[in-house]
Amino acid sequence: AAAAWQDRIGLRIHLTAPKTLAVRNNIAEVTGSADLEIGGTLASPVILGEVALDEGGALRIQNVDYRVTRGTIAFQNPFRIDPFFDVTIEGTVSGSASELEGGPLAVTVNLTGTLDRLTPTITSDPPASDITLFSILGLGGIGARGGTQAGGAGVIGQALLYQSLSSMIGSRVF
Repeated sequence: AAAAWQDRIGLRIHLTAPKTLAVRNNIAEVTGSADLEIGGTLASPVILGEVALDEGGALRIQNVDYRVTRGTIAFQNPFRIDPFFDVTIEGTVSGSASELEGGPLAVTVNLTGTLDRLTPTITSDPPASDITLFSILGLGGIGARGGTQAGGAGVIGQALLYQSLSSMIGSRVF
């Protein structure tokens, strides 16, 4: 619970970071832009606006290197911090001989939704089975490629984002 004084301090901050947003740590090297309004109180802040990730940023998730092909994080909920992610990353993964017959796979991961309803969609070239993709990516054997997913796959998507993005933009935001 917040202290009473934190409820009395109002926030009214406009943050504009055109092409100047940068995150560089052991998980990511990503640049982008932000246009955010921070309101509410110190005890209950609210963020509205959007963060746009530049193409070409690098992420390392589950020992796989990915490149950002597009990404936005939209803050649209005026009552709580509830970002909506629409991020696509691409990478190349290798598995054991029993998992992959034809060598490495070019993998595209698209993450869309809020943290509590995140939908990961994973495709590969050459095409591989869902079980193979999730196994190679270190995510277990749950998922459905190219469609809406619930249950375990949403948890997997959350885990990916928590691992990479929470340390990028601060766990306090989530």
